[in-house]
Amino acid sequence: MPLNYEYQTRHYMAVMNVDVTYIACLFGNNENEYVIRKIERDYDTEEALINEEAYFWNEYVIKGVEPPYVEGGDLVLESIRKHYGPADKDEPEVILSEADKTLLDQYLALKEEKSSLDGKSREIEARMKTLYAGVVEKMGVSCQALLKDSKVSYQVTYNPVYRTGISKGNLEKLKVRHPDIYDEYVEVTESRRFSAKRWEAA
Repeated sequence: MPLNYEYQTRHYMAVMNVDVTYIACLFGNNENEYVIRKIERDYDTEEALINEEAYFWNEYVIKGVEPPYVEGGDLVLESIRKHYGPADKDEPEVILSEADKTLLDQYLALKEEKSSLDGKSREIEARMKTLYAGVVEKMGVSCQALLKDSKVSYQVTYNPVYRTGISKGNLEKLKVRHPDIYDEYVEVTESRRFSAKRWEAA
């Protein structure tokens, strides 16, 4: 059971002064995946939870301070996207504050580190392909190979991967020749790409 549900339940137990609760969960609308969990009151956990809630209330709610993000980046960005809605290129440029400088510097440092690691990864991958190319040549159209000696065995697979898709050119043709079909089946989704650059003052 996820901890957030357990803590929520323990919060209710503290508020209502209840010693035992039961949580019932139905997964996938399937009666075979119906789960019931019993939760007994734990005063130590309850005290720690109340202290955390009191700290949050006093330090953020009462003071009107926005709490920091603690979730993963993808979850935070999705939450922001849902809150503000789609991008608007006609909106004016936002002026950031001095407090954002540290975040941007850290982001750019990690970007540089990632670029270095990506380059190393591509180099290693190219070397790996060079090494297994000789094996692939011996396999020809076969998808499996085996090597055995007195001490060790190797099982090799080289399986095909199929993807169904439509090229950008054919998509444009579909839009021109069959706009009704295009409008019915083609969906446009929005994603946003973050980029930051730094330059020194002249």
